Amino acid sequence: MSLLWPNLWYCILLVPLVALAYIWGLHRRGRYASRISSLSIVPEAARKQSQWRRHLPFGFFLVTLSSLLVAVCRPEISINVPSKQGTIILALDVSRSMCSPDIQPTRIQALEATLLHFIAAQSHSTRIGIVAFSDFAELIQPPTNDQAALHQAIMGLMTGWERAIGEGIYESLDVIAREENPDSSDSSGSTPPPPSGNSPAVIVLVTNGVNTVGRSPLDAARLAAQRGIRVYTIGLSSPTGPLETSCQSSDPSGFGGEFQHGTARPSGVDTKTLKQIAALTGGKYFPASGLSGLKNVFQDARLRKILISEKLEVTVAFVALGGLFATISFFMTLYWSPLI
Repeated sequence: MSLLWPNLWYCILLVPLVALAYIWGLHRRGRYASRISSLSIVPEAARKQSQWRRHLPFGFFLVTLSSLLVAVCRPEISINVPSKQGTIILALDVSRSMCSPDIQPTRIQALEATLLHFIAAQSHSTRIGIVAFSDFAELIQPPTNDQAALHQAIMGLMTGWERAIGEGIYESLDVIAREENPDSSDSSGSTPPPPSGNSPAVIVLVTNGVNTVGRSPLDAARLAAQRGIRVYTIGLSSPTGPLETSCQSSDPSGFGGEFQHGTARPSGVDTKTLKQIAALTGGKYFPASGLSGLKNVFQDARLRKILISEKLEVTVAFVALGGLFATISFFMTLYWSPLI
């Protein structure tokens, strides 16, 4: 909980001062009571009113006073609510293994088709950006809600040689930083201060292998966590077993025609690292085996639900609490010590 007017917090000192004044008053009253000529009336008076019942109304009065003094400072709390607007950065692995035909027609073509359906299902207020990474990471489509521009960017994906997962996360963070604060520097320099809660942006990372070049993916995940940005990771694996095939010039997709004939070699998704990335940032890891698994992952509502932290002033709650205890204190006093 925070305060909109924190400078008024010193008013809470009135509570112990009032309590001390009450105790002093009881002590002073006790001194006068000791001068009573006849002590025979004391036991009868004690039976009429017990000690706890005698002080309970004042206890409720202190609670009332405390609540009203806190209300004067205008308290507010942070709550996570679904965002009507948000940014989704798709960080896509376009390394050579994405041309493998074990997922028909190829992994990258299956991913393209799935992404187009995912983009079409988003609300118009959701902005989507696309970062592709292989030997290095590059922004190929700034965040936008233009479906035509996103479609063109998806269909224009080109494959590279290596797999820089960490660089993909860093580039995605830079894109989000530029969106939220145009004056912020890149990830290699000073970073903007982390937001107070979840950012209205998430990163969806799709890869089918292990990091082979660039900075550490876990270091990138820690930076994302500091900025309050969640990273959802998707591990695309082969339904027939681990296989990595470089793109060939005869590949019908037309990707990576500059490469010569490829070779197949054992490979596999770095599930441990992807789970750690998701855990560090508050996201989740999704395994996707084959085309149907990939579609099911992107249809998961948790990828489309973006939570943001909002401030809610709760002054009225403390005023209502103070009014409630004041009413209780009044009726206690009226019932136990009637005026007539």
